[in-house]
Amino acid sequence: AYGATAGKFDAVILNDNLDVAYASLVRTLYGWYPQLVPPARPLVVVGPSGSGKGTLMGRVMKEHPSAFGFCVSHTTRPPRPGEVDGVNYHYTTREAMQAEISAGKFLEHADVHGKFYGTSFASVGDVAAKGEVCIIEIDIQGAESVRGSDLDPRYIFIQPPSMSVLEKRLRGRGTESDEQVSM
Repeated sequence: AYGATAGKFDAVILNDNLDVAYASLVRTLYGWYPQLVPPARPLVVVGPSGSGKGTLMGRVMKEHPSAFGFCVSHTTRPPRPGEVDGVNYHYTTREAMQAEISAGKFLEHADVHGKFYGTSFASVGDVAAKGEVCIIEIDIQGAESVRGSDLDPRYIFIQPPSMSVLEKRLRGRGTESDEQVSM
């Protein structure tokens, strides 16, 4: 199912081995951003929950801290253990986020399993103001919304090796309900 979307992305990284996927991702990024001269085009990283988006991009940012900046998204879901407001997400209420969406303050947003997730224009601007390539991690629905904007980013898709591996990762993580994993 996810492989069918490959034509919509500038690159697809198969994440069946973290080290191999990381090496492929870094080669792709160096091809796109050889000199990292601002203003560089933002990078939209897309993939299903459990595909390895966060793990791969966390490694990129750890090894290249002055080149890339993570765009902190907003959500109405509660924080998971260890997550920090303003670092992992901007945690907010459904009412507050709905008001900001209505005011046009979001590049993209989605209602996922009854919780809002979204990327604000302010969060993208915060990263760009530091002279870093803005990394936006979103799902396929969010990527489609960004395509309709004036942002003009690069798109990269992190593809799990199979649906069964994806399901195993999600169940092993223990952060999604059985209903969410089955969807």
